[in-house]
Amino acid sequence: MGRAVSNADAGRTISRYCAELFRAEDARLDVLKHPVQSTAAIAPHAHADSLQLTWLRHCGGRILSGNEWFSVAGTTAAVAYPGERHGYELRRDGPNAEIVLVKLPVSAASILRTERPLPHVSTTLPPLPSLESAIDRLHLDVTPTDAAMPRWIADAAAVLTRWPRSTSGGVSHLREIHGAHADPSVEAAVSLIEERISDPPSLDELARAAKLSSRQLSRRFEQAFGVTPHQYMNERRVARARVLLFDDRLTGKAVAEMLGFPSHTVFSRWFRKREGRTPGQFREDPTHF
Repeated sequence: MGRAVSNADAGRTISRYCAELFRAEDARLDVLKHPVQSTAAIAPHAHADSLQLTWLRHCGGRILSGNEWFSVAGTTAAVAYPGERHGYELRRDGPNAEIVLVKLPVSAASILRTERPLPHVSTTLPPLPSLESAIDRLHLDVTPTDAAMPRWIADAAAVLTRWPRSTSGGVSHLREIHGAHADPSVEAAVSLIEERISDPPSLDELARAAKLSSRQLSRRFEQAFGVTPHQYMNERRVARARVLLFDDRLTGKAVAEMLGFPSHTVFSRWFRKREGRTPGQFREDPTHF
């Protein structure tokens, strides 16, 4: 299934690919979501210029990815790189069974032609609420207008950065980002954070969403993520800022406004405090971490 890829290397490759998307003259995506009533099948095929992400909810059966068949069950994430045959033969394996297919453009010179940062198949996955939310947001951006391009690329980047990773490729059983255990209360708080990246909720608002006291939420959040809710919000906001800064068509002021900052000066000071460099310096070398 290919050479091992470290999480750090995968992160750098994904960041560079997101930069390619922002700079593409005619970047477009396709997103298809459809329920599985009893069975579903797609004959093996390949796309020469696309990366296909397949997200299966409550499906069993088998899936072809990376030119190899895998048995799958429950929730599955699969990746087919340009030129790789892929397809599936699935059955409904629970309520709300569905398939989500995401096709992202890959240029002839793309780093994804040589670097393949994501495992071909990760199956029997636990709940991944932030990835689920990112996939659902991306689905709303089908056939985006030019004015919405930065938003859908940011949402595509959110899906890619949350996609399950493995250091060995092939089938993996991964937990949520930062190793979070499934906790409905924490998931509710995370969902609110993701919905309001440009208007970060207060701890009291998060606690109400989680139906916990502020102290209880903070304790559970740190158990799940190893950081406080405030630190997590800053991390997610910085991640979105990095993605938006990849787009040279957006001014620093526009990025600041999209993230809810009152001015570019305030945004620049905030970004430098967390990244150790200004937004302008980040744009000069976005692949440096």
